[in-house]
Amino acid sequence: MENINATASRLADQAHPSAQRNIGPIHETLSPLLPEVGLVLEIASGSGYHSAVLAETHTSLTWQPTDQDTEAQTKITRMVADAALPNLRPPLVLDAMSDKWPVDEAAAILCCNMIHIAPWSVAQGLFAGAGRTLIGGGVFFLYGPFKIDGQTYGGVQRVF
Repeated sequence: MENINATASRLADQAHPSAQRNIGPIHETLSPLLPEVGLVLEIASGSGYHSAVLAETHTSLTWQPTDQDTEAQTKITRMVADAALPNLRPPLVLDAMSDKWPVDEAAAILCCNMIHIAPWSVAQGLFAGAGRTLIGGGVFFLYGPFKIDGQTYGGVQRVF
């Protein structure tokens, strides 16, 4: 996690506390799974913190944050500007339930802390969209708490 400390610290004031807490485990788990090159599409990016921090440590990948919320778009735009990384794109509007996403293909898709707070139809849209968008052998990475038979798993907080 040493590689992510500089960026994580520099941009922390713009990140939600939950994003600051989970960037380490996300980085550790996701890093060995990522392809060497290609586009990583982050869905429901919030502040854009995950994409910004990961873009600095995975420079051969292009990071595309997205969110459908106008306030989040503003936060992501600021995060991208402050990160000033050539492989971190400005945000796109993406509605997970839409049949048409603004990106046609991605080598990996990252979605953190969305499906546990969204309606089931959003999760279904996310999976359908990922199926249309991921290239063969692509990685679909979900992070957040999961419930099985009413019990929460994953060792993460249920509240932001």
